[in-house]
Amino acid sequence: MIKAVAFDMDGTLYSSEPIIEEVYAQSIKALNQEKKTQYDLPDFKTIEPLIGQPVKLFYQSLFPHISQENMSFLGAKIMQGFQKAIQTHGGTLFEGAKEVLQTLQNQGLKVFVASNGKREYLEAIIHKFNLSFAPFVCVEEHGIQNKSQILAWYLKTYSFKPSQIIMVGDRASDLLAARDNQCFFIGCHFGHGPLEEIQTADVLVNHLSEIPKIIQN
Repeated sequence: MIKAVAFDMDGTLYSSEPIIEEVYAQSIKALNQEKKTQYDLPDFKTIEPLIGQPVKLFYQSLFPHISQENMSFLGAKIMQGFQKAIQTHGGTLFEGAKEVLQTLQNQGLKVFVASNGKREYLEAIIHKFNLSFAPFVCVEEHGIQNKSQILAWYLKTYSFKPSQIIMVGDRASDLLAARDNQCFFIGCHFGHGPLEEIQTADVLVNHLSEIPKIIQN
């Protein structure tokens, strides 16, 4: 019997595509000005393959030789930029996201976030769109470093069996989290990740509205 569903955020429930390029551009400009660096401004095509990665790996992929000091500075600027941009412009919630979350909760399921995003970023999205989740855990909390460990934390904390929680996402890291914890995985073939990353999903969906029926069956 399924008791919970853990959703990735970016590329599954929400898309930062309308705001992410500008947030990174403004943040990198601030870094270059403040720290006298000369980092190039990435476009969305460069950023998109990295969405869903842990923040540290994200920065290191874009800027392989960035120092810890500059990474911390950039991370703070990006987080501030996202919080402001989400509050002002929002980004985009995928069609049916709120309805699906509510439907699952009405069925008595716990609904969690399982994302590599930091809490401030996730809570900005949740507040902006008035989303409802059970208490969730994030990377850099309780020693957690990735989605596999987030899912493991839910299993342990709520005494779930692997067969009682479903992972939903659009990237290889979501699939890996499910496989590492022996959980069922629903792959979202509409997010940021290419099909190749999730083609071994237990089920693939083209729209969020398909998920409640899959869980019922």
